[in-house]
Amino acid sequence: MSHDTRPLSPSTASAGRQSPAASLKPPRRQIEDESKKQDKPYRRYAAGIERALALFDAARLEWPDYISFLGRLLKAIQAPPTFISLPHRTAIASRLAQCLNPNLPSGVHQKALEVYDHIFGLIGRDGLSEDLRVYLPGLSPVLSFASLAVRPAFLGIIGHHVLTLEAAALRPAVKALILCLLPGIEEVSNEDFDKTLSLLDKLREKTSDETGELGDQYFWQCLFLAAISSPQKRQGALTLLTQRLPMLTPELTTEGSYNGLSYQADPVVTPEPGLLLRCFSCGLEDDQILLQRGFLDLLLTNLPLNSPVLTDMAEDRDRTRLVTAAISVVLRRDMSLNRRLWSWFLGPDSAEDVVDEGQSKSPLTPLASNAGTESQSLRYFKSHGLSALVSSIFSLLDTPSELATAKAKPYRVCLSLMDRTEIGHTLVPHVFLPAMNKLSRYQTSSSKDEFNEVLRSANSFFDGVESRIIWGLLTGTIAAAFQETAQSGNHEGSLKLVLFIVSHFNLREEEMLTLHIPLASVLLLSTLSDTDNSLNRHPEVVELAVQILDKLSSLLPEHSKAEESNNGESDVTELASAAVRNPNKFVRSILSFYQDHGGDISLSPSPVPHGHLNKMLVVLSAQILSRSLESSNVPSTMLTQCSILATLCSKTPDIEVLGKTTLLQVIQSFTASSSKTRINFSTLQALTLVMAQILASDPPFARSRATEISLIASTLVDHLYEYLSPRLPSYNVEASRCLWQIDALFSEDQLLESCLTRSIASEASATTNHVDRVEHARRFAILWTHTMQNLGQSSKRNSVWSSRASIAVQSLFTYDHGARQVCLHRPLLLLLDGLQEGAPELKHFLTNWIRSLSNLNDILELLTIRLCSSMGPFVDPAVKDSEESKLQISYTNRYRQCSYYAQQLSNLLQVDSDYLWAALHEEPQMAVGVDVEVNAGNTIQDIIARACLQIIQHHPDASQQIDVTDATPLQLRAAALLDQLVASPDPSTLLSLAPEETLLGAIQNNLKSGRADSHVQIALINTLVPVLKLKYSAVSATPQRDGHSRQPSREVANGSLHRSTQPLPLNLAKPSANTRTHVPNQLMPCLQDGIGTVSSYAVLSRWITFLHEVVPLFAETIFQSLIPFVETFCANIETRFEELREALESGSQIESLTPEASLDILLTGLEDLLTLAHQRLTHEELSSSTVAKTPDQPQSFFGNMVSGVLTSEATKGGRSVTANSRLAVVLCFQDAVRTCYSMWTWSSQIQDSKKLNINSLASVAFSSSRLRNKTRRLLDRLFAVEILESVEPLIYTWASQNHTTRSASPVVNLVNVLDASKPRLLMPALFNAIYSRTNPTALDPTRISSLTVDLTGKELGLFLVAYSRSLDADAMEEIWTDCMIFLKDVLSNPPVQAQILPSLLEFMVILAEKVDNTNFGEQRRLRKELSETFARLLTATFATRALSTPSDAARQDQQAPYTGSKSKVSERNASGQNLVMVLKNVLPRLATILPDNDRLMSASSAISSNVMSPVIHAKTFPEDLSASFFSLFLSIQKVTSNPKPWRKEIMELFNHSKLFSCPVPVAAQMLPVIRQWTLNDKDRLVEVLGRVSAPTSAGIMFGVGASAARQEADRKAQLNLRRAALLLLANEVDTAVPHLSSIEEKFGELTSTTPASSPSSSTRAELFMLVRAVILHTSTVHLTSLWPSISTELQNAIGSALPSSSKYDTYNTPSLLEACKLLDLLLLLAPEGFQLHEWLFITDTIDAVYRPGTWEPVSLIDDLAEELGTATVLQSPGPTTPMVEPSASEGGTGIKRALLKVPETVANMSKEDLVATILRPWFTQLSMHAFESTYQMGSVNVDNAKQALLKDLFDDTLLMG
Repeated sequence: MSHDTRPLSPSTASAGRQSPAASLKPPRRQIEDESKKQDKPYRRYAAGIERALALFDAARLEWPDYISFLGRLLKAIQAPPTFISLPHRTAIASRLAQCLNPNLPSGVHQKALEVYDHIFGLIGRDGLSEDLRVYLPGLSPVLSFASLAVRPAFLGIIGHHVLTLEAAALRPAVKALILCLLPGIEEVSNEDFDKTLSLLDKLREKTSDETGELGDQYFWQCLFLAAISSPQKRQGALTLLTQRLPMLTPELTTEGSYNGLSYQADPVVTPEPGLLLRCFSCGLEDDQILLQRGFLDLLLTNLPLNSPVLTDMAEDRDRTRLVTAAISVVLRRDMSLNRRLWSWFLGPDSAEDVVDEGQSKSPLTPLASNAGTESQSLRYFKSHGLSALVSSIFSLLDTPSELATAKAKPYRVCLSLMDRTEIGHTLVPHVFLPAMNKLSRYQTSSSKDEFNEVLRSANSFFDGVESRIIWGLLTGTIAAAFQETAQSGNHEGSLKLVLFIVSHFNLREEEMLTLHIPLASVLLLSTLSDTDNSLNRHPEVVELAVQILDKLSSLLPEHSKAEESNNGESDVTELASAAVRNPNKFVRSILSFYQDHGGDISLSPSPVPHGHLNKMLVVLSAQILSRSLESSNVPSTMLTQCSILATLCSKTPDIEVLGKTTLLQVIQSFTASSSKTRINFSTLQALTLVMAQILASDPPFARSRATEISLIASTLVDHLYEYLSPRLPSYNVEASRCLWQIDALFSEDQLLESCLTRSIASEASATTNHVDRVEHARRFAILWTHTMQNLGQSSKRNSVWSSRASIAVQSLFTYDHGARQVCLHRPLLLLLDGLQEGAPELKHFLTNWIRSLSNLNDILELLTIRLCSSMGPFVDPAVKDSEESKLQISYTNRYRQCSYYAQQLSNLLQVDSDYLWAALHEEPQMAVGVDVEVNAGNTIQDIIARACLQIIQHHPDASQQIDVTDATPLQLRAAALLDQLVASPDPSTLLSLAPEETLLGAIQNNLKSGRADSHVQIALINTLVPVLKLKYSAVSATPQRDGHSRQPSREVANGSLHRSTQPLPLNLAKPSANTRTHVPNQLMPCLQDGIGTVSSYAVLSRWITFLHEVVPLFAETIFQSLIPFVETFCANIETRFEELREALESGSQIESLTPEASLDILLTGLEDLLTLAHQRLTHEELSSSTVAKTPDQPQSFFGNMVSGVLTSEATKGGRSVTANSRLAVVLCFQDAVRTCYSMWTWSSQIQDSKKLNINSLASVAFSSSRLRNKTRRLLDRLFAVEILESVEPLIYTWASQNHTTRSASPVVNLVNVLDASKPRLLMPALFNAIYSRTNPTALDPTRISSLTVDLTGKELGLFLVAYSRSLDADAMEEIWTDCMIFLKDVLSNPPVQAQILPSLLEFMVILAEKVDNTNFGEQRRLRKELSETFARLLTATFATRALSTPSDAARQDQQAPYTGSKSKVSERNASGQNLVMVLKNVLPRLATILPDNDRLMSASSAISSNVMSPVIHAKTFPEDLSASFFSLFLSIQKVTSNPKPWRKEIMELFNHSKLFSCPVPVAAQMLPVIRQWTLNDKDRLVEVLGRVSAPTSAGIMFGVGASAARQEADRKAQLNLRRAALLLLANEVDTAVPHLSSIEEKFGELTSTTPASSPSSSTRAELFMLVRAVILHTSTVHLTSLWPSISTELQNAIGSALPSSSKYDTYNTPSLLEACKLLDLLLLLAPEGFQLHEWLFITDTIDAVYRPGTWEPVSLIDDLAEELGTATVLQSPGPTTPMVEPSASEGGTGIKRALLKVPETVANMSKEDLVATILRPWFTQLSMHAFESTYQMGSVNVDNAKQALLKDLFDDTLLMG
């Protein structure tokens, strides 16, 4: 016999394969063996066989040795006398299976088969029937790897011995035998094909029922199961089905009708037809295209769509699964597959309709289906395939997977199915809308990227559908949505779907634009015009319909006159009237056009002539708009309706049909009826849009209706003017734009100017409430502000916050900005009269408004020109007139005019605004044009002064006959005006003597009375101020605001005014003793009450001014009341801010005084108060200082600080008072900082809010921008004088918000935008703050923080990192010196700075990164300095050990992030970064700061030895391990590309005795580290397995310490086995393939352990864990040699569940449980090799569900279930808790799951309890569960199985000791 020359075989143990153990019930032959053991010849015979078997135990065998030993074994078996009962048959089967290893040459296989053949002949049929489970598992896989020489011998054994057994003996192993033989028929050309096929036929005949009634159903069901579960054997199954599967077509009766299946086909679908369909589904879903093609051929020939199996027998879900698998083949884009699929769908006659690869001869009309014209194939598809295909598409759409690829699959399938016209066009109407609906729902539950990916596939599908089909479905959906009989909620849902489609898909096809979109728009408009439909009164339905119309109207193309119909407009009007009169009939005609004629104009004309479509839309839109205006409740969609009408008009060349006269009448009627009520702003915008469109499109019509249109426009102006109210800040910008749009329409008529003048003049009458006048003044001020602000800006910038409707209006006009300014002059002059009139509130508002204006030069020039022009006639004495009376009237009018303008200027100058003084120094921009001399360079102030001088010098003579009452006031006002320009009046001339206590008492009484009369308050305050100033004249006057605020300049006049950020100037004058004053007791409480009382907000500005005036008089005692004052300010600021925020976000009206103006006043008052307090504090500190501090500080770290001008006090006596004063000022500063920060944050983020109304975005942006600028200005001034104390509250806020050093924070953003907190100023302040808390003794007293903010050094260090990360690289040059000095100071005394050292490591890395991006200084020196400093800092960090214990890192990872209030410092410290977290961030960038490789390796080694090693060697191990800990290893590996720095630590960790006590989440983080570690050591697994010694019993059975030694050996073996399993889990799949022989050898050694050996059988649990790891991480093709050994060991272990088992003591509780988990995993994964052994454990055939009447358990699990069930009934131990679940898949998601569920309390269970409570229910259900898993065809989540194994590995409760 010749043998193949092959490589040397593995060793004995490595090739070792064992046959399965005997059955649970001992067979008859086993009983006979026990009796024959007493027979001497039999013992001699058994000893010979045993000697032959012992030869296989050699250490390493070569393939010739196998042949030799098999020969000796065969001789031993043949030695006379022979016995039918073969001794040692289990060992013989094991050695024979070992010789059938695929790695051995075919000669060994042939010799082994020769022994098999002799044994089977020796024991006979009866013996083989009993021992089939012993020999067959080792023999069955031969055909899958057998050579041509081996196959005949194998097939002979199967045919001559196995298949000669009785059917009852073969029945349990039928599936295994089928799998065993299928490889032989994979190739039809194979020479053994016929023989193998005949064996399968013989097996099918053997398994048929003896009665023959059911035929070979059992065989077919087993075959289908085999094809489903074994992809590698599926090719053979396909061949067998092709050869032997009967035709499943309907049987034709003698009468010519079809009547079910044939007799031969019945067994195929009995008892479970679903298996047949699922077998086909698996084949169609296979990865091999040849398999898919073969199964499609089978479908065509054997299982057509009209088969009774599909139509009657199979369940709907099975039929849907089959069709789903079939249509999935179209995704391969293979024409051979598609052609077969089309043929299956279209029936056997489809070939007649197919030309050139399955293309249709002529397309069909998809919706106009006439049965008479349909082809036979199309009728076949509609009858048999359409419903199943639709269900399949729906199943794809309903997939539970959230992956974008799975969601996109149905759209790609539908697109491919449309390649065949009959199928695609018939299918699309059924699935189009559901598919779009699923897509719209997916949008709400997915990310943007995922949705876009699915949308791309859906777009391709959409583009492939004919437009008439799409719009036929959409029009039907729209019509159905407006059916009143539809279910509630379907109306909005249908319209939302249509809106989604028109918003996301391409609708710009020519046919859509010219026909379908106009028709759909007409349908919608007709439906909306139906007044009888109750749905038209539902705002949600109407709003959705209008939105759809808006989208569609924007897509309509422009029509030229040439495209219009020749018919007159009367036809359009009549058609529109008919649509309005009977909308239902009109809608039905459109639906009939699509439903009956398929939307094809070649079959039926359009319901609306093509030339009339656009005009029809215009008419219907105008009629709906008219009806909306006539209704009692104007819809919220009014603006959109008008926008639609404007769009339609712009795209229609001739809109005579619009009915403009009727529409104008309706608008006029609507505006007239709403004159007393406020019209919704969107309605006003809409009406403005319509008016603009009418006037722009038809100027002649506008001129003919000028009166009506002007009346409507005037009414619109009045209503729009109401929306300029500050109580409606959400619409201010939009309202002003609408007003100027109206003004552009009526520029010649000056309509806006006249309306504004009329409105203000009417409000000035005596009968008008002064509150209304103030309201009108506020409106005009808002209009002025937005008008002046927009001058010179482009329309593009103005439209950023505009809606599409506003943009449409703006495109109609060209603005004349100069005309706007002139338009406001007359209303402005009328408004300025309020400065003189007696209405205090109006005067108060005008004063504050003028103060806030930055463009006062326009107003001053206007008044100056008018003043000078009115002076001409009486200044020139030569002016004469013959009519004396007329001249007198002229002189009188001129005097009065001049007096009027002089008074206006005087009133204006009383405002005392910085902007005003700046404007007075400007040159006039226009010619004055009067007799006043004007030279080049003269300013407005010069012109006014000269005019005043001329007026004062002029006296009317007697001839002029001017009344003194006219002339005297003119002179007085001119003198007063001049006096205001050159000097301030004498306070003594204005004083009315009155005691200050009386005035204060009166004010307080007014406040407390509940009336809070603003008139009285202002009068009393105006009287009190001069009284106080006169009485305390010795006190220094109030510092002028000009000294520290705005400076007049050209920049001021241009509106770019800003406050200086320099420190406030100090008044250093030392008060004398006699100037010290006593503050009236009632003054300070009165001020607090006045500012804090809500009713006094109308005069809030006066109170602030009053405070500013009187506080400096009592500056010495200001600190006593400073904190209450600031608290009052902050509380009121926060209240007003909340009101403003609510108004802007919700668009609601404000009931109290406008918060925006109040905030401006309060912030200004707070700023002034803090300025005065700080000035006084500075003055006191300088006065008490013995040595003045010079500005130039020493050049050291602390010499660069600019945080203030504080100086130390020399004497202890003065220090206490000054320190208290400083504390009060600091606390007030910090309160102000917190308040400003909250407002600044909101104003910076509100524009991104989704809650805002789109119509008010511009107003919100304007208000938030102003608020942001105000708060930023105040913060700038606070930081400029006290940067250290001002930044600490912000850092506190940052820490409270739990921002990480990498996340974006509003605090960091704020300090980066402040001018006073530039890096060169803020960085030293941060260093001071740190030193103040860590080492204050090393800091100069003037630089120490007040410590009023509860911050720790660690938090400051974290903020330092976050702030430095936000800086630009260019800032490094400014802060470099300070940073390096600070770091060197820290390194001089590291222990005191221990808590910030980790943060400083990251800080230095950031510095290094930013230095790399700059080129300042000497780069080489800088990097060297950084590198050296970092190395020292790293050493200092490890030396001081910033962490108190190594477990901080672990606790940090386990703690939840801190989100609550900062009540305790310890709570915040617990959430701060620790050293491990910092190093995790630093390590990836370590090469940046340590470019030298040696220094990098040194630092990495230091980190490893100082951070990792202590954790590993700590007594608390493994409590200190964390995810961050393991990330350090990976970071070091990535940086150094060398495992040397951390190899030692990982080795120690891996070999640690407590390693498997780690928590499972931490263990999962360990796996990547172990993977990296083993990449450089491929033999690590062999080394670990080598530590497990072979079991031995010598010297351990007796003696002292025997038990302890055995336990130690067991623990060592358990740990090493777990380590080996951990190595497998950590590495990639098939990493252990080169070491499988070592694993197999160790497995063979440890399966021989006993309870008394060392190590003992207690290690079996870990051995099963190792096997689980091997199975999970090794491809099944490499595991062939392992299955017999695993099968035998599993049978022994699971069989030990019975107390009567001989192995009961060998397998303890953990071993039994792990064996069951291994079996559960094998059944879950169903690897190819194990399926040949599956029948030994469970019933793997249809008998698991449909058990025959004579069925008895044969498999191990079923036998155990029966035995344990009987024992339970007899013993009645009590109720058990089943630990299993009935379903085979998780929640219907198609994911297989393991059946065995183990509770946490299993570790404390005895073996008896484990079997009774957990395993017995598992045994009972396992066969059924395995069948259901196969039947469900679900996928396996391997990650879950790995996680379960990891959990078992790190359960140290099972370890010995």
